[in-house]
Amino acid sequence: MGPIPAVWASSLNVIAGLWLILAPFILGYSDFAPAFWNDVIVGVLILASAFAATRTYSPNPSWMNVVLGVWLILAPFMLNYDGYRAALANDLCVGLLVGILALLAALAKAPLTRGRATGM
Repeated sequence: MGPIPAVWASSLNVIAGLWLILAPFILGYSDFAPAFWNDVIVGVLILASAFAATRTYSPNPSWMNVVLGVWLILAPFMLNYDGYRAALANDLCVGLLVGILALLAALAKAPLTRGRATGM
């Protein structure tokens, strides 16, 4: 996977970030503050980081999204909203998607940055 597929993976994460911001309203859990604010804040962070990842050869923004994807998977249990099925399912699915796409993008970009750092 080279820089072009990495950009596509990051572009899909831009869409995932937008979805995460809108999901509380669409899926009906905007009245539950922990899930609502987690998804809005993490959605903005994923959106910004994924957008940055589409504009650079550095894998760092993608690694940030790997961390955010893992957080989304853990958040329903750590913030005690695992009883809200819509929020739980959404965060697990989006977290898995974002984490995998970001990992693929980061690994695809890593050889590009190593070559530049060593002068190859």
